[in-house]
Amino acid sequence: MNRFQSKGSSGFTLLELIIVVAIIAILAAVAIPVYRTYTLRAKASECASVMLGIREKQEAFFAEFKRYTNDIAWTPIACNTNPWPSASQKWDGAPETPKWTQLGFWPDGPTFYTYSITTAYQAASPTPIAAFAGAPGNPAVAGVRPWYSIQACGDVDRNGQYAEFVVTNFNKNVIKHLGGAINDEVY
Repeated sequence: MNRFQSKGSSGFTLLELIIVVAIIAILAAVAIPVYRTYTLRAKASECASVMLGIREKQEAFFAEFKRYTNDIAWTPIACNTNPWPSASQKWDGAPETPKWTQLGFWPDGPTFYTYSITTAYQAASPTPIAAFAGAPGNPAVAGVRPWYSIQACGDVDRNGQYAEFVVTNFNKNVIKHLGGAINDEVY
């Protein structure tokens, strides 16, 4: 009898450990892409939520003052920043803070996207996202005044391709532009 082996001890064999590790690896291979998709959708829903919140404040501002706010530049950072920050951005200290305060909108915390508002009231409006020039409901095409356009821009999956969104006072849907195509998507 081997003196290192006792009658009451039992353990795992090497084969059992290999099987357990293989099962864990298979579960991880399935779970990680699903989790990544889930987090990207959560970030995209943050964008739609913020944009619709800004839209609501713009309409309330118009109801009170019979005009929309002046243009508000990209906040918290410029669109198409290269490289895009790897984390969400705080709005504290943004140069456009007084304009967002006048509108009555401020996000609950840091955001993954950056936002701007373009209106008909200033001659030097921020450049709207060029991809939306022919988008349905785009105020630049409609030529009707008063109007506004809320834009969002971000690279949440950090693949170098910016996701761009727009909401206007003519269209309540969030229009998404990605990879050269305009898609009517409601988030």
